[in-house]
Amino acid sequence: MNILDRYISLALFKGWIIVLTVLTSIFGLLAFVEELDRVRARYQAIDAFLYVAGTLPQITMDLAPIIALLGTMIALASLARNNEIIAMRSAGISSNRVIGAVAIPSLGLIVALYLFGEFVAAPVQQQAEEQRSVQRSGKGNILKGRGLWMTDGEQFLNVSKLRQDALPAAVSVYQLDNEGRLAEFIHAQRADAGEDRRWALHKVLRKRMGKQGVMRTKRQKTMIIGPFWAPDELPVLPLPTSTMPLVNLYGYIKYLRSTGQPTKKLELSFWQKATLPLSAGLMILLAIPIGTSLGSQRNTEYAKRLAIGALVGIAFYLATRIIHTLGLVIGLPAVITASLPLVLILVSALLLLQRMR
Repeated sequence: MNILDRYISLALFKGWIIVLTVLTSIFGLLAFVEELDRVRARYQAIDAFLYVAGTLPQITMDLAPIIALLGTMIALASLARNNEIIAMRSAGISSNRVIGAVAIPSLGLIVALYLFGEFVAAPVQQQAEEQRSVQRSGKGNILKGRGLWMTDGEQFLNVSKLRQDALPAAVSVYQLDNEGRLAEFIHAQRADAGEDRRWALHKVLRKRMGKQGVMRTKRQKTMIIGPFWAPDELPVLPLPTSTMPLVNLYGYIKYLRSTGQPTKKLELSFWQKATLPLSAGLMILLAIPIGTSLGSQRNTEYAKRLAIGALVGIAFYLATRIIHTLGLVIGLPAVITASLPLVLILVSALLLLQRMR
């Protein structure tokens, strides 16, 4: 990376951070004011503040395309108004070279958004949603500390996690003998609770105490055990699909398909999350011709064109929501519905870039 690349990258990062700070502050404040309406005896203002703080990473992800567009426009417009773009071209630097310099941090941003969404935004919001549900319901034993426990005589059940739709995950069963010693330990990655209160465990690891204290290990694909909770008896934590990382969301969709349940909305949610960082990258591409053309305007025209550019971004954002809704209504495949806005942004950006050269 040479001096030009570093200089443009620094300008872009400054623009993104400015817009990120402004938008997350506004949307975070609005979310906090809305959450204050839910404050009750068990759920205090500080709890509402902590919940909103936990949702800010996901809010940032949702706003990423707008942040990328406006931040890039501001950065390039500042360079153009200071005649730095003209100086670059006078030095023999082509428009393609400037676009290439913008592409380097843009690719980094796309990768960062994927990692941030999977390993920060989704888990943090999921924890915030779980904590709020526990505090508002007053069921402090649910999914806190060592999870959810149940005992049936000499048998103890522990559910470490409740996935979407109250699907038990990380299930452990401890069977004691007549003398209170551990006779058998069973662990399953997930379980399906039946109406007869018997559970079907999946990907099971069994450890049984044999003679002379020797522990024998066995693995099974499935195992029926119980009785425990029926599906309607499980404490449900209604977590939005936005809190699920892509891998977990894909697994949940497969589970719903296997049980014959509808998955169209979840499939669209999956592809929306999967393509969101890419849409941010395309918004940067769209911002290049808009941002570089702003610098040649006088002050009043500059502000007007900047506002128009912002409205363009908001229009694309709203158009994306409309396309997604129409795609669900007319039954388009989720991957096509999620890709249509990207194609629209790409075509618009290429047309504007062609005029820029």
